[in-house]
Amino acid sequence: MSLNKPSIALIRGKYSNRYELQNYSPLSTHVNTMVFSSLLPLDTPHDLPHIGLLSPADIPMIHRYVKYVCNRSIGDMHLLFGLEHQLEKFDILHTADPYYYYSYQAAQVKIKFPEKLLISSVWETIPFNNEATSVKQRLKRFVMNKTDVFLTYSKKAWKSLIQEEIPASKIHHLSLGIDTELFIPGSHSSKEILFVGRLVPEKDPFSVLQAFVQVLKTHPDYKLRLVGSGPEEKSLREFATKHKITEHVIFEKVSYENMPGIYQQADIFVLPSVTTKTWEEQYGMALLEGMSAGLPIVTTRSGAIGEIVGNAGLYVTEKSSTEIAHSLITLIEDQSLSQKLGTIGRDRAVKHFNREIFASKLLKLYETYFSRHTRKK
Repeated sequence: MSLNKPSIALIRGKYSNRYELQNYSPLSTHVNTMVFSSLLPLDTPHDLPHIGLLSPADIPMIHRYVKYVCNRSIGDMHLLFGLEHQLEKFDILHTADPYYYYSYQAAQVKIKFPEKLLISSVWETIPFNNEATSVKQRLKRFVMNKTDVFLTYSKKAWKSLIQEEIPASKIHHLSLGIDTELFIPGSHSSKEILFVGRLVPEKDPFSVLQAFVQVLKTHPDYKLRLVGSGPEEKSLREFATKHKITEHVIFEKVSYENMPGIYQQADIFVLPSVTTKTWEEQYGMALLEGMSAGLPIVTTRSGAIGEIVGNAGLYVTEKSSTEIAHSLITLIEDQSLSQKLGTIGRDRAVKHFNREIFASKLLKLYETYFSRHTRKK
């Protein structure tokens, strides 16, 4: 490969997913790109070549001892067996957050082959997070010390790195995007409120369901669609049954290919993420999908949400079903406001969060930094 067209290894392990990697798909027509995942990843785009490697992370999480033992022995369970040998073939090693073991593996390859460029994507927005044990902290710090370039997807992640004393000269910020030609506005006349996300406490689907009970008192013709899965699903279904609203609530698991149609038939998108001691909303790809589909947003200011949604939505206090209900009713009854926010969101997504824009800027970043890095060597 020439200096201007380096080969790229995208290391994502178990959490390989098309929400992030759709932004990298356009690169495959310009440079040799390979995704490295575990054997059973969450998802990998079909248009990106990938190699699956054996990993402890694929062991069902009912075996909690696996995570416990890994965290206290090697620092993390996201090890990819044989990764080091595979990475020797690539010029740029682009890994995910530096606290994963596969990032440590990439850093080890960097030591052996210093001419390679090590890039770490950073989602994390909480400074000094993921350092629960001394071995995890050492692993994370080792990777950060060997990383040539940190790529942050949010400005909050950029600030977090600064607080961890990473030089600003080593940090580059690019906003992840989505396919804005795939997620497009629909008729928005189905009288449907949409929630998309994991059914876990951090995403707070319970407050959404509680708020919906209040919405039905004045707007009994509306429905709530909850798209996703997770440990809270059983309790949510029981709540809907208890309050006799099951005919108004739809629980659904939908493939990514069918998600654009789900957004097109909705009227309002709601995602009231909740901040915890060790987690906050790092980005919110579902928020971008809703905005691109022209939906008004109801959300919180957890983590990076404010910089993603901007003025395209109504913000509520975390865990406040009362405020969520008030915002939903406001958007139902004020169609002018609803349409205005939807238009703002669509324009914002196309202008700032288009995956083609991200890919173009990232390709330039790869070529610029690799050329500069190679000259230094």
